[in-house]
Amino acid sequence: MYEQHGLPSHVFRLGGIYGPGRSVLDTLQREMSELSMSQQRRGRQRYTARCHVHDICAVLTASILKPRPGGVYNVVDDDSAPRTEVMSYARSLLAGQGQGQGSRSSVAGEEEPPVLSAREGQSSERIGINGTVDTHSQSAGRGRGSGPEPLEEKRVRNRLVKSELGVKLRYPTYREGVAAIHRRDYWPLSQEDLRMLS
Repeated sequence: MYEQHGLPSHVFRLGGIYGPGRSVLDTLQREMSELSMSQQRRGRQRYTARCHVHDICAVLTASILKPRPGGVYNVVDDDSAPRTEVMSYARSLLAGQGQGQGSRSSVAGEEEPPVLSAREGQSSERIGINGTVDTHSQSAGRGRGSGPEPLEEKRVRNRLVKSELGVKLRYPTYREGVAAIHRRDYWPLSQEDLRMLS
């Protein structure tokens, strides 16, 4: 759009947005039947890129202060962790086990693929965990009734957010973000702010 029309557009490719009232802790406290189809689908993914809402706002603020029309930024944290690991960590927090037990080694038998560049600053091509570039939806050509929709597994880097915009993530991994929500640390929001937003 920027090159074609000369508009000072920027692209922010967001991972899964989480924060107070919208996190794995809330998911675990609800019955599966209460989860939306989108939430159930995300529950089947092996890896999920995510970012705390506070850090998303920090990236947008930094871009406003230092615009680069045509820029494309991956707004994710530093750890596209397996969902099973994130769920395990959240369960241990809810069970009162200190800071949780999330670790890569807790996911038995799963080999961790390398983090792949998501062509940051270029196109919006999808790159699978096996390293192949997929410019089409993986569900293309599937008919109705042929089982669950295939999952897109994406692991991306946030290099430009740090090197170009100078953002230091307050919640660099799910551990810091989920632990803060668990201890009711909603900075810079207050409980009253959250009530108004809900």
